[in-house]
Amino acid sequence: MIDTPDYDTITAAFTDTTGTTMTVADTTAYNKRWVIEVDYETMIIRSITNATTMVVSRGAYGSTAATHANGTRVLVRPAFLAQEILEALNQAVMEMYPRVYKPINDTSITTTDSTYEYAVPNAPDTYEGNSIQIPWVYKVEAKYAGDLTYRELTRWGIEKGNITGSLANQKLLKFRSAEPGGASLRVQGAAPFPTFTGTGSVIDPMFPPQAIPILPMFAAAYLLMSGESGRDRYDTGTTDRREEAQRAGSSLQTGVQVWQRAQLALDRAALPPLPRKLKKII
Repeated sequence: MIDTPDYDTITAAFTDTTGTTMTVADTTAYNKRWVIEVDYETMIIRSITNATTMVVSRGAYGSTAATHANGTRVLVRPAFLAQEILEALNQAVMEMYPRVYKPINDTSITTTDSTYEYAVPNAPDTYEGNSIQIPWVYKVEAKYAGDLTYRELTRWGIEKGNITGSLANQKLLKFRSAEPGGASLRVQGAAPFPTFTGTGSVIDPMFPPQAIPILPMFAAAYLLMSGESGRDRYDTGTTDRREEAQRAGSSLQTGVQVWQRAQLALDRAALPPLPRKLKKII
C-alpha cells in the first residue's frame, strides 16, 4: 500500500525529547509546511534554517515522537502516512467481519442464586483501544457444582439493559428461570479480530492465513477512495493507469474496483457461517 516518494536521510540522531531541529543531508529537497515521515513518525516542516537543518513539528497527525538513528530515511511528502495506513487496515479488519471472525469461549460468569440476568462478557480483545461486549452469542452452557462437564442451556436470550445499577446500559444474558448458584457459565460466540494499535502490532495468531492477503486489498481500497485523485496516477499494483490522463474521481473509481476484487477474494476465504442458532445482540 505504501507509495515510494522521494527520500533523504537524517545526518544526526535525535530523540523524542531532543527538540524540533532536524539535520538532514540536503534541505533543498524540502519546502515549508511539507509533510515528512521518519520511522513512522509524521512531521511538518515549519522553517528551513540552512543547507542542512530545519525546524519541524513532531508527532503530527496522530503519530508519536520517537528516537531516530543517524542515517534513517526521511520520506518526503508521502501520499499515505503510516497512521492513515494503520487506520485503513483497522477498517479492513472490521469490513471482513462476520465472514472472518474470532471464535470466543468465555467462562468468566459464575451464577448467583435468584439471579436471572448477567452482563454479556466482553470480547477478549480491544478495538482501537475500546472494549466491547461479545457481539454474537450462539451457545450458553453451564457446569454445576460437583459436575464434570458443561451442559447446554436453551432457555436464554439477549436483551438490552434497561435497568439501573451495575448492569445499566449493558447487553444482558437473560434466563427464563434462575440457574443454581455457583455454576460456571461458558458463553460461546464470535467477535471481530482485534484492530492494530500501532505500527509495531502483529496480526492475531488465530487470523485465517487464507484471509491475510485480503487485508491490504481492503485497506488500499479505503485509501484510494479517500478523495485524493493524485494518488491513483502512479499506482502500478492492482491497476496500472500511468498513461491515462488524470481526472477528478479517478482514485475513487480505482478504489471501488479494488474493493470489489477484495470482496470476491473474501467470498473464497470466508470462514464457515456462524451457527444457525445465532442470537444477535441488538
